[in-house]
Amino acid sequence: MMKLNLSVFVLPAVLLMALPVHAAEPAAAQPVNIEADVLEFQQESKVYLARGNAVVEQDGVTIKADQLTAAYTEGADGKTTFTQVKADGHVHIVTKNGEIFGDRGVYDVARQVAVLKGQELKMVTAKDVVTARDSLEFWQKEQLAVARGNAVASTDDKRIAADTLTAVMADNEQKQMEVRRVGAQGNVLVSSATEIARGDRGLYDVRRQLATLEGNVRITRGPNQLNGARAEMNMATGVSRLLAGGGQRVRGLVLPKNAPEVQ
Repeated sequence: MMKLNLSVFVLPAVLLMALPVHAAEPAAAQPVNIEADVLEFQQESKVYLARGNAVVEQDGVTIKADQLTAAYTEGADGKTTFTQVKADGHVHIVTKNGEIFGDRGVYDVARQVAVLKGQELKMVTAKDVVTARDSLEFWQKEQLAVARGNAVASTDDKRIAADTLTAVMADNEQKQMEVRRVGAQGNVLVSSATEIARGDRGLYDVRRQLATLEGNVRITRGPNQLNGARAEMNMATGVSRLLAGGGQRVRGLVLPKNAPEVQ
């Protein structure tokens, strides 16, 4: 009987792993479709290596990259379960929640969590854009994204930036995913067409267009500046409230017309 060495088995274009599907099955047990210019099956290390226009699809998640490495385990019953997908080069992840871009990343199949790193990290939904410098995490089941390092979330002309941003998403009336709330931590900056606010931490309610900031709060509108412990900014009406706290009184600096602006 002829035996084939499947430790490195090169296949053309498409591979469909037909695993049994049940309604309550976790993502790790769902069928996986892998496409690429070249596909290697490395049996000893239990990975599929897809190179060149590589695509992995599973349970509503599509991962595209120059190279994808899909790791799997085999149970006692012989069933194959994919555990992790590593992506390298021009990474593009598409889900019902939106699209994510980066240079490299790892997708945890069971947890349905993607962590991307590299240049020009970005997540795009129907109305929102979230960018980061250090890493961008996407938690599909929890419907949230975590952006770290010079993180920015923008909707129309509204913008919130911080060291770390956590964006919570949900479906709108058109069944499109949109960002509902953004939590901000560290060097927070909220800006609209008319004013800029800074603080240590904050929360932005996107639908109500209401931003709340705490810790060393400073609001700047043109040449005028207000300082306090806590602020509420209604970005729909343009009305801001500054509150005292911790023994700190609210202070305002209102400059005469034509005075230089406060930086």
